[in-house]
Amino acid sequence: MDGQTAWNVIPYPMPDTKGITVLKTSIEDRLVMNIYFPPGHEPESKTPVIVNPQVFKKNEELQQFGRSVMSFDYEVSWAHLMAAQGWVVLKCESTAPSKSIEETLRFVQENHKNLGVNPDKVGFWTVSSNPQGVIGFLSYGPDELKPMIACSTFLSP
Repeated sequence: MDGQTAWNVIPYPMPDTKGITVLKTSIEDRLVMNIYFPPGHEPESKTPVIVNPQVFKKNEELQQFGRSVMSFDYEVSWAHLMAAQGWVVLKCESTAPSKSIEETLRFVQENHKNLGVNPDKVGFWTVSSNPQGVIGFLSYGPDELKPMIACSTFLSP
């Protein structure tokens, strides 16, 4: 990383990211999602989904970092890497992070046909302090949403 901080672009060669599409959407402004679609993604497909939740509230991010964590080069490059591998990636920020995983999964359930994703193949990819939100959801979240989860990856929890 040429001596830069961990919040810069991931430190190894990226695959070609040409053709990745990013859609920004929100649910009543309390949950904002950037959705990264792989190149050539078709709405009729049933692509697996990777959810990248945050445990910071939106206003805490701004106070601590001066901008949204979702805009960090590090976060964007990980989303590009996963989308280049063929997954749909949902990066989320919320005013209520304890409920954001539940809201995100319900969004995937309700919109899976339009998004072209498989609601039964959802994975979590989280880093730093964010795994605690996923672990809390897996422990105490609504039982009817848990069968959607196919895997979880925690980096430096």
